[in-house]
Amino acid sequence: MRKTIFTVSICLLFGGGVALVRSVNHMKWIDYTPTEIHQIALSIESFMDLNGRYPTNLLELKADKNAPPNGAVLQLLDGISGNDFEYRNLSNGFVLVAAKAPALFSPSERMTNRFQAADPFGNEVKFKAMSSTN
Repeated sequence: MRKTIFTVSICLLFGGGVALVRSVNHMKWIDYTPTEIHQIALSIESFMDLNGRYPTNLLELKADKNAPPNGAVLQLLDGISGNDFEYRNLSNGFVLVAAKAPALFSPSERMTNRFQAADPFGNEVKFKAMSSTN
């Protein structure tokens, strides 16, 4: 009987620990992913400023000779943070999606930001982002 109670106690403790680790991993992902998306969005906007159009895909952004992304953005696009980034060009903006594959103690997650031209102000176009997390 004692062996069974001990085994059940260990299982419950381990299960609670896994849930805690998953929660911490999720909160870390929620904290850093918007910054990553913002860094890539700034590179896309720089591309637009210099080329007069949005890149057709992220590979074109990486290969841009006029405004090459900085080293940090290149590392993000290469997946250093564990996120894969998806990009879709819209007529008046673009959509960036950060997708994280599942790992041992964390589920797969997706964060979508839609950037659209909002308030033209002189020659500068201010962008607004609309976010969603799946």
